[in-house]
Amino acid sequence: MSSMIDTHRYYQKLKEAGVDERQAEAMTQGLAEVVLGSVATKNDMVELRRDFSELRAHAEAESVRWSSEFANVKDNLNFVRNLVVGMSGLLALIVVLAQSVGVYVSLHAR
Repeated sequence: MSSMIDTHRYYQKLKEAGVDERQAEAMTQGLAEVVLGSVATKNDMVELRRDFSELRAHAEAESVRWSSEFANVKDNLNFVRNLVVGMSGLLALIVVLAQSVGVYVSLHAR
């Protein structure tokens, strides 16, 4: 990999400015470590792309799975709603029949 900074040139500039050779070398090495330590390499980018691809695939699979789950929940809620509507009708019929039986019993009890 080519260096992001020209350390030799930086070292020379420090020496030209009157910085002691040991200090110039330490400063150059420190700068290189800081700069190069925080720069992503081509391999880092390839690995990052691979990680994002895997993450995207996982997210898409989860999206499909959750869509299916939501469809199942919706179907179950529709079933329960229809069951409640049917039971309400049945309850209304029972009430009407009970009232009819009550009227019949009260009429024939006299």
